[in-house]
Amino acid sequence: MSFPGRALLVGTASAAALAFTAVPALTQVSNSAGAAGGSSSQTQRLVPKLSTLCPCGYENLEGKCTPRRHIQTTRRIQTTRDRPHECPAPAPEKLANPELTGFQLVQRFENNLAPDRGAQLARFLSGAFIIRRSDGSTLNRAQYLQNHPFFPGRQLKVFEAEYAAPVLTVSAVAWSLPATSYAPGLFSFAWINGGWKMTAFAKFPDQATLPAG
Repeated sequence: MSFPGRALLVGTASAAALAFTAVPALTQVSNSAGAAGGSSSQTQRLVPKLSTLCPCGYENLEGKCTPRRHIQTTRRIQTTRDRPHECPAPAPEKLANPELTGFQLVQRFENNLAPDRGAQLARFLSGAFIIRRSDGSTLNRAQYLQNHPFFPGRQLKVFEAEYAAPVLTVSAVAWSLPATSYAPGLFSFAWINGGWKMTAFAKFPDQATLPAG
């Protein structure tokens, strides 16, 4: 289907990068009568105003994000601005204290394991979430949401956290009181659509003493 007098803006997004493609500029030819009764041809190039794509997949034109749209190619460029919205906040470039952020995120995960917080846990787990248990078994997000443990009053210690936007990896150990064993684990979080999501969890065999670190 074609739209006379209109140019299409086409944006494509991928996980690695966002690409922008615009159709070639249109050329408009107008004839005007000359002084001697003849005619002259005047060519005017009509170039659509370019825009960029936000990480959310919407276009950002003049600081406003709207759905991808047709840009009308006339003497005066006009755009439609239906359904403007605010883009999700981008991932922070750096974390002031990665260990503290990691502690808070692991603690959120532990709290969301409570039986009455299933909805919060579902929102917190990424669609790509996977867990590797100490016995070698693995569960995806749907399987884990159906059957997961809960340890009320669990204690937590973070040994190390490394952040490279938008991913935060945390090495921590958890235990219940009275402490008879300690469960070390590796947690992975990613900043997705303006907030933190948990993407992976690897649990290692329990230890009789608190790991050094």
